[in-house]
Amino acid sequence: GPLRGQISNAIDDGTAINFILGGRLDSPGAHPDLEFDATRAHDRLTLVTMIAPSPDWFLGIHGLPLRDNNGDWITSMTVGLDAYDAGTDSGPGFTSANADLTPHAPITNIQNDAPFAGLPQLASFTITLIDVMPCPADINRDGLADGSDFFAWVAAFGNGDPIADTNEDGTVSGSDFFSWVAAFGIGCE
Repeated sequence: GPLRGQISNAIDDGTAINFILGGRLDSPGAHPDLEFDATRAHDRLTLVTMIAPSPDWFLGIHGLPLRDNNGDWITSMTVGLDAYDAGTDSGPGFTSANADLTPHAPITNIQNDAPFAGLPQLASFTITLIDVMPCPADINRDGLADGSDFFAWVAAFGNGDPIADTNEDGTVSGSDFFSWVAAFGIGCE
């Protein structure tokens, strides 16, 4: 609950564009697929998943760049996930009884600490680029910039959909309409 609230606040502030809640991952061998959108203004990924059972351990990554040093989208990458301690429970083992930690300690990387020391990372994920929207005016993604894209932009704008952020400043606002009009004037190549 508190994490969802923080993410919702980040979306409202324009510092994040979406929140995706995946299903339970039983291991070994889980391979779920999730799709998400990224923009030039929001080109980083933060991912977190709990380790269960555990006191308060989780796997995660924060602010992973999805574009290379030239600004091009990375087409594929595999990333290992380190284990972290959330600092809210002092249990030493996977099945330790709850031992609330007050005050809470800082989140720390425990990949090289017991019980993880000497073990490979517990999980990895692969990100594969599916699509790059080559024509900002083509809101409905049919390969054309035409009148139907105007209605698609209006609908996206009304829903606060990040695809309406045609000036890619991280917010969906009236100024995006002028960016869409400019892109429409250029058309799709």
